[in-house]
Amino acid sequence: MKNVDHKKNGGLIKNWQAQDSGSSSVLTGTVVEDPAGRFEPGDRMRSSYIVSIDRVKGIIETTNSIYRVTHEIVIHKKGIYKFVRISDLHPDDQGDLRKFLRGRNAPLPPAEIAGNTAWPNDYRDFARGTDQNEGFF
Repeated sequence: MKNVDHKKNGGLIKNWQAQDSGSSSVLTGTVVEDPAGRFEPGDRMRSSYIVSIDRVKGIIETTNSIYRVTHEIVIHKKGIYKFVRISDLHPDDQGDLRKFLRGRNAPLPPAEIAGNTAWPNDYRDFARGTDQNEGFF
């Protein structure tokens, strides 16, 4: 990491992803704690550009802050399927995602466990607190 003395403590973020934003990536995730007081626990956040990621230590440095992170959400791909593993989520959120997914279909790629996968768009809607199917029926 570069000289980080001037950067604020961004706190702890769970269920995080490094998402492409044009020529760089930004951190998105769910706030567990924010000592800077910008977010409440449970809020979704989006950071400034990522400077470095240390997955072993669970640290992400952005242009403005240093974040501790847990439970990276990866979009897996097997054959034609793109999916999220529910078991990748923080344990506190797995049941909520399963409840959110009730009545929806889910991918079942080879060698995956039934009930442990979700389509990336369904996970995105869950994480954002939106439901694209709401009012559809």
